[in-house]
Parts: sequence; C-alpha cells; structure tokens
Amino acid sequence: MDRRSFIRVCNLTAFSIVLPTTLVVAQSEAQAIPAAGLVLRGLLGRLARAIGLRLLASPLAQYTSVLPSRTLGIVNTLNKKLTSGGFTDFSGNVYGTGPQSFFYAAATNKGNLCAPFLVGDKLDAQKIPMIEGPGLIGLVAAAEIESQKHGSKHAKNYLYPLEGITTAGGNFEVGYKNPARFRSRMGETTIGYEVTKKKSGSTFGKILVKAARHDGRLLIDNEFDIEVQDTLT
Repeated sequence: MDRRSFIRVCNLTAFSIVLPTTLVVAQSEAQAIPAAGLVLRGLLGRLARAIGLRLLASPLAQYTSVLPSRTLGIVNTLNKKLTSGGFTDFSGNVYGTGPQSFFYAAATNKGNLCAPFLVGDKLDAQKIPMIEGPGLIGLVAAAEIESQKHGSKHAKNYLYPLEGITTAGGNFEVGYKNPARFRSRMGETTIGYEVTKKKSGSTFGKILVKAARHDGRLLIDNEFDIEVQDTLT
C-alpha cells in the first residue's frame, strides 16, 4: 500500500496552506481526502473535527476566566515559554471538551504555530505535549486519514496527545533533531520531520507519523512529502 501523501505549504506570512485538490491517502485503495486552501491557524479546527471535539472559545483570553486555578497556572507557564520562543500571538481559537481537556495555539509573526494540549491538571508544564509546525501538520493530516477510515473516536484514541515524552527540536527549514513523542489513550505516537532538499525558494521535506499500541504493535504509519514555500523559522 502506498502510504505517502503530498502537502504543499505556501504564503506562510499570510497563514495559508495550499493542498492538492485531493490529498491521496492510499492509491491502491483509491481513497482520498478532499482538501482545499485554508489558513494555517485553521489546522486546529480541522484537528478538532477529525477527532470529534468542539470550539470552546475565541481567543484564549476569553477562556482563561473559567479555568481552575492550577490549570490557569499551567497555561500561564506554557505561554511564557511560548512567548520566549517567538510564539507571541494567542488570538486563535480554543478547542476541546471543557476546562479539563482543551488545546489552543500560539503563532509567530511569520505564521508558524505551536499547540499545547492540556488534559486535566495533574501534569506539570514540562509534560504537556506541545506540537509545532511540521509536527502539527502531520498530526492533522494523520487524524483526518484515520477519522475517514475508522471514525473520530479511533483517531482521538491513537493520535490525541495526553502526555509529552519528547518535544521536537527544529523547524521547517532545518528539520527536527529529534521527533515529537507523546502518549495517547491507546499507546504512543511519534512525529518526525526531515528536510530532503532545497530548490528555487522552497524547502522539501518528509513528515513521518507513527502510532503504536501499548504492546508495541504499529497501527498508524504515514509519510507526508511536504513542500514549504516562504520558509518558516
């Protein structure tokens, strides 16, 4: 089975992603996911739809008033970390099920995103999964594939981040030094990204998304070839 798909990312200063008319999932099975132009920030909405979650608030500042004090403290710590890394725009939407389970994103002035995923208030800020840039694109694409094949519950069980293991180091331009890894309800997910070539103002790379059960059985194994124009750093 051909597990490779192609995604083109362009006009990132305007927060836009352009995908082919259809994102081919498996040519041998003649399956495809409809795709269209969307703002990069719209990735969060696509992820929410794929895993069956809902819009809670917009922007994040409107949601902090309903958060328990410990959760608010974790959010404040995360936001300081995001801001120090250049992710200073918190004007996007918040998605989830309620104050105990939600995610949001912060953007850089060039349009890159980093999304923390909070579930309950038992984890300290260092263990909160934070998925950025290429990893977020790969997570959304994989979730849409699994949702189409097996339903949103399945996609959430295997791909929704519950506890961070490692945070990816790198960006669109240089690739990841190490993959993003997190625990899900049913196992562990790894998202890697490597740059394969650069040509005519574009960076070409490969996003690898793998999800395994607790017993190590690999259930999700996707590869996305990506072309990034107006490269993000």
